[in-house]
Amino acid sequence: MNSSPTRSRRSVVLLACVLLAAALACKSKKGPSPATVARAAELKPKVKEVLAQVASLSAKVKSGSAAAAAAPGQKLRWGTVTVTGENHLEDPRNTSTDVLDLSDPVLSVCKYIVDGTQIADDDIKSLEACARYEYAAVIRQSSYTPPDASGGSTYAPGTFSGSVLVFHLSTQELRDQHSLSVSQSDQLELTSKKGEKPAEHEWRKQATAHLQRHVRAAAEKTIEYLPTVIDGGR
Repeated sequence: MNSSPTRSRRSVVLLACVLLAAALACKSKKGPSPATVARAAELKPKVKEVLAQVASLSAKVKSGSAAAAAAPGQKLRWGTVTVTGENHLEDPRNTSTDVLDLSDPVLSVCKYIVDGTQIADDDIKSLEACARYEYAAVIRQSSYTPPDASGGSTYAPGTFSGSVLVFHLSTQELRDQHSLSVSQSDQLELTSKKGEKPAEHEWRKQATAHLQRHVRAAAEKTIEYLPTVIDGGR
């Protein structure tokens, strides 16, 4: 006879849990704020313009027809320069397996945003970063040898050579260029999360990612010494 109050209390607790879960679900699906929507509408036209300007460099870079324009003494802030590979100019989301992934992650995110129909509060930072781009430092590949392994017992380091070309986006002028050469060390230690030697396909993946990071780092270091992009406020 005392079970009825107990069942009532259980029903109340269950109902409270259901309401809480519903509230959390609604909160997680909450759309962007009005300020985010307004700011995105303001930024998207500029971001689309930047993406189009970057894409238009592809034909010029591949044809090799660009000629350097003199720009002595000009200094640029790092936030105004996108560093990206030539194979990612037309589509920064290119994931072709025969080239290193040298895309600019910020451009990739912005491409998804402007091509999509949804906007989130966190997207504004990426859109603002893209809107600030005035120059593109394009990593052009002359030769690329991927790191290789045979049964996981032997290792051949990967190499990359090419050049870095700095373009002014609005004028499409080539402002500067410099050669680039990167080689991996003869010894490369890679392990899995369990501390065991990774499988060959995982080994190749990690070794390639290692080379990608070094190519980007070398390109950025090279740009620091180009006369058109030296700036202490990086």
